[in-house]
Amino acid sequence: MNTTTLCERLARSEGYKNTMEITLDISDDFDKFIDFSESCLYFDAAFDSMTSFKAWGITILKEAKCFSSFKQFEGKDLYISGFALVEVGEIHQGNLSIALYKRIKEGFIYDVNNKIVNISTSWKATGKEENLNKEYNFQCVSYWPYGYCELRLVSNDPITIKIETDNIIDTASYVLNTKKYGFARLFEEGKSFT
Repeated sequence: MNTTTLCERLARSEGYKNTMEITLDISDDFDKFIDFSESCLYFDAAFDSMTSFKAWGITILKEAKCFSSFKQFEGKDLYISGFALVEVGEIHQGNLSIALYKRIKEGFIYDVNNKIVNISTSWKATGKEENLNKEYNFQCVSYWPYGYCELRLVSNDPITIKIETDNIIDTASYVLNTKKYGFARLFEEGKSFT
């Protein structure tokens, strides 16, 4: 599935205008004020060569250093209601584990021994052992394969997000209307974005 097509069709179906794209360095804020727990990640490259992926539903808390880019939302936490491009640069190590879901709100898939079905992979770039000190951990949902995702990336590069300004809303709007703003609408029955 082409994520650009998915994003464009979803944006058109909701009447969004493609205004401005901004890039934020979230390296200093990542573990404190940037929250991916409500996010859905979409991977569109082989993991061992991946430098970026898409994420729907990133929360940026008002205490984040990068928050100064959002003066019109002063004093409010933000939710990205759309796909953002997460770029990590050169990834030296990675681990991904996904506990597979049946369908949205239907729970996990179990094997014949009544254990949750997990898929996982790890990768490591060769010859990249020098002073690895930045670790980025994500616990959220994976779009495909669909399930609860734990992703760990190790890199010396900063982590940035590219977002469309039309996709930025305050978290109160998201909480009051998760069906409209959350990623779950991607999985609604009968809706096709491909």
